[in-house]
Amino acid sequence: MIPFAFTFELKDILLILIGLFLGLFFSFFKKDYRQKREKKISDDLAYIKGINYVISNEPDRAIEELIKVVKFNPETVSAYIMLGNLFRSQGEYERAIRIHQSIVLREDLDQRIKLQAMFDLSLDFKKAGLFNRAIDSFKEVIKFSSDNIEAFIHLEDIYEEVKDWEKAFKIRQKIASLRNSKEEEVLAHLLTEHGKEKQALGKRDDARKYFENAIKYDEKCVDAWLNLGDLYFLKGEIEKAIYAWEKVIIFSPSLTFDIFSRIKKALFNKDDDEKIFRFLEDMTKKYPENPYLKVILGKKLLDTGKNEKAVEQFLQAKKIKPNLKEARESLIKSYQAMGKLEEAIKEIKDMFSLFKENEYKYQCRVCGYETSQIIWKCPQCRRWGTIQEKDD
Repeated sequence: MIPFAFTFELKDILLILIGLFLGLFFSFFKKDYRQKREKKISDDLAYIKGINYVISNEPDRAIEELIKVVKFNPETVSAYIMLGNLFRSQGEYERAIRIHQSIVLREDLDQRIKLQAMFDLSLDFKKAGLFNRAIDSFKEVIKFSSDNIEAFIHLEDIYEEVKDWEKAFKIRQKIASLRNSKEEEVLAHLLTEHGKEKQALGKRDDARKYFENAIKYDEKCVDAWLNLGDLYFLKGEIEKAIYAWEKVIIFSPSLTFDIFSRIKKALFNKDDDEKIFRFLEDMTKKYPENPYLKVILGKKLLDTGKNEKAVEQFLQAKKIKPNLKEARESLIKSYQAMGKLEEAIKEIKDMFSLFKENEYKYQCRVCGYETSQIIWKCPQCRRWGTIQEKDD
């Protein structure tokens, strides 16, 4: 009977031990699960806080929360990418580069995630002014994603920045193909910039070809017409120069004052007042809706004492473009010369109500950037051909 009793006690002991082991195991598992769950909740809360701070434009606090996430959970790649982007937005390019490089070098990640990190790394290089590295990096992105239009756009922007107009032109053609659009205006500007570069090097024939090619892409490319006219003038081809400059007056009337200075230099001597009068009269008849030509003619009339006729031109210009400062200033001078002080005072009051101090004449139609002179590419939104004279 003893062996039986011993076997019974051993089984009991084994059952007890197994029960204790299972109890301890499940207790530990439950505790470990609870700790992991609490940690995940904590990580998720930090991640959500970080995103909320990004949305509310509080980058410093967003960085603080995302650092918590990546410190306790290194596998959270999305938090790493976002943290790198935040460092870049704060101008901490080296830290951004290190973070994005570490993600790109990981072999265990999904290719799409690595590609996003590679794109962000390219942006880091670009923002840091490391253009050669940025170019190589964006090319690598394009190698794996040949239709990544954002990568092409940034690549072209870099080529423009380093004034490699030929490569910028080719990339813009690729962008046009991806967008299924023609992009004539931008392509024309890029050709014009290349032409200006050639002209600066004294290669006038090459420059002319680029300007003419730009006009083929976009007949309204004012910069191309302007530079083509200047080039013809330097070559002594005055008739062609006048034709090109006149195109500028047609497509961009606000440049009329500058263009008339060129035409005057090309066509007239100092004492050719009668010829200038006839030319301006012909031009105002040819382009009756151009208020700038009326101001120029009015000023010429005012200089020769023809005050009444001058006032008539200034009033017509003001009617076409009420906020044309030069028309109102000239009108005030005319009234003062004629002794019409009440009319002059009224115009002065109108000017004060219309014009703000140091008000800019030109504005980007896309982002609202303001400037005192016309430029062909907006420095803020980096778009071509968007700077125009402010509306009345």
